[in-house]
Amino acid sequence: MSGRPSSKVLETYDPDWEAKWDRAHAMMRELEVKDWSSLTAEDHDRLDKLRRLLPVVFDASHRTANDYIRFHLSLTLKEADQLGIWAWLPVLPDDADIDRTRAAIAEVARYIETVKHRRKTFEICRRVGMKPQDVRPLPELTWRTRWAMLRFRLGRSARLRGK
Repeated sequence: MSGRPSSKVLETYDPDWEAKWDRAHAMMRELEVKDWSSLTAEDHDRLDKLRRLLPVVFDASHRTANDYIRFHLSLTLKEADQLGIWAWLPVLPDDADIDRTRAAIAEVARYIETVKHRRKTFEICRRVGMKPQDVRPLPELTWRTRWAMLRFRLGRSARLRGK
C-alpha cells in the first residue's frame, strides 16, 4: 500500500477512453481522406458528430479534477507567465465535480483575459493621450482564489530566486 492518498475519480473519467479515441479518430480519418465532393449528407453528419465527440472522449482521460485543471490551464498559465500576469493554478479538493472544476478553470481564464483587456485599453489610451473611460474592473475573487494566488506568487518568487 502506498502512502499517497487516493483521489476521487472525476465523474467524466472513462477508463476505456483511449480505445474510444482510437475508434473515433480512425473513423474521422477514413471520412476525411475521401474526396469532399463524394461525401454524402450522412458522411458530413458523421464527420460533424465525430469532431464534437473527440474532445469529449479526450476529456474523459483525466482521472481527477486537478489533472483536468492542470491540462486545461497549462497553455493559459504559460501565456500569462510570458505576459507577466500573475495567475494561479487552482487546486480543488478530491471530491470536486466536473462543474466545479470547469468553473475554476473559467475563473482563471476570465481573470487573465480581463487583465489582458485592461492592459490593451490602457496602452491604447496612453498612445492617444486619453484617460481610460471604459475599463472593465477585475473580476471579484473569492478568498480561496486570493489565497491560491498568494501561494502561487510566493512559490514562483522562490523558484525565480533559485535560478
